Amino acid sequence: MGNSTEKCYNDCEHLCNLSFVHIIAGRHHGGRISSMIRIQRELKKKRGQAMVEFALVLPVFILLLMGIMEFGLIFHQYLVVTAASREGARAAAVGGTDAEVEAVAAVAAASVDKGLLQTTVTPATRVKGTSVTVSVTNPVTISTPLIAVIFPSNPLPVTGTTVMRME
Repeated sequence: MGNSTEKCYNDCEHLCNLSFVHIIAGRHHGGRISSMIRIQRELKKKRGQAMVEFALVLPVFILLLMGIMEFGLIFHQYLVVTAASREGARAAAVGGTDAEVEAVAAVAAASVDKGLLQTTVTPATRVKGTSVTVSVTNPVTISTPLIAVIFPSNPLPVTGTTVMRME
């Protein structure tokens, strides 16, 4: 064989890109090519193995991703209803009526209110120096089926409660 052929087969990059056409056409060089064929076959087997592993891991990954999203939605609702209860408690602490407290809480929770927002103010008659408690509850529907099975009540009630002293 000539120098150009030996140089061609010594080039590692070329050996990795060898196809069966080169081998059938007689452009091979002893055991080096057959070992490359074995390596290529092993790589093809590993590609199939990676696809199987991906197919096994993908549902778990999607469930985890959906769980993170559901938790984020529930936590957002919790933050909003807690802020609404705080606003309502402030309105009650400065002498607002129950209707005014509910209106203030509804405005503060407008981003999550779908008409199911419940506001509770206790006590009904408030005296200066006593505590007033405002609770705001809003149901959160869990939409991912496998995650919804975990929670006994769907929609899940999310409640924020604030206690302030009457001024």
